Amino acid sequence: MVENRNEVASSSRIGKVLFALVVAAVIFGLGFQVGRIGKPALVDQAINEIVANQPDVTDRVVLERAAIEAALKASGDEWANYFPRSALEILNERNSNQFTGIGVSLRKSRGGVIEISSVDSKSPAEKGGVKVGDELLQVNGTNVQGASLTSVIAMIRGEVGKKIDLLIARDSEKILLSLNAKKIAASSVDSRQVSREVGLVSIANFSAGTALSVEKAIKDLDVKDGLIIDLRNNPGGLVSEAVNVAQLFIGNGTVVSYRVNGEERVFTARNSKPMTIPVIVMINRATASA
Repeated sequence: MVENRNEVASSSRIGKVLFALVVAAVIFGLGFQVGRIGKPALVDQAINEIVANQPDVTDRVVLERAAIEAALKASGDEWANYFPRSALEILNERNSNQFTGIGVSLRKSRGGVIEISSVDSKSPAEKGGVKVGDELLQVNGTNVQGASLTSVIAMIRGEVGKKIDLLIARDSEKILLSLNAKKIAASSVDSRQVSREVGLVSIANFSAGTALSVEKAIKDLDVKDGLIIDLRNNPGGLVSEAVNVAQLFIGNGTVVSYRVNGEERVFTARNSKPMTIPVIVMINRATASA
């Protein structure tokens, strides 16, 4: 798929188009483990020396996380991130569409900059003026440039009413925004009729229940002449939900497969009556992996 270019998919090409959709979610997906990183003897030795000779360093876990994050950065894989259990719990909560925060998703750009990747509708962030693509410079006065993605995610979460000040950069301007965390029940799917027999389904992310919501939205629309799937600003999400969305358009067969620690994982479509309508998929620079 090419950025800012819409392409009509005939029924014979729908599988390929939706497969690309799934791959985008797989690469950026939060619902699977990429692998486990062991601790080589040399790294253990270095950490032991630091702990023994630096009296201010008392938390070995902090050093281990820093070593892992440094290894990921050195690997050159821009999509790889390390999520400790606490951060993974936050991300899983986000994928449930029930969470407390300001209503944004974050990503790291190729240059290592923390950016806003999506903004939930009617959230404190949207009402406060946060926009997709904004560069995050500070959270509550703390510089986040060079910080890990997981640590910044934790900083923008909190109890209801917690004040969260963001210093962002937009174009060449720096903007300070004051927001308050609130309980957010976000919907990942929106839909509307764009012409007599063409429908539009917008997918904000692939979270719990997305596939069922997409299926219902399509049934409620008149899509005899075609369907537009809007993935602009979609940061990714759960692989299983993306596969279930793709399954609406793909018959029986393998949708996507990948390997984890040498073990092959296969997601298979089982749909005896897939949709055969023309489909357009819209993406932009903020679409995961696009």
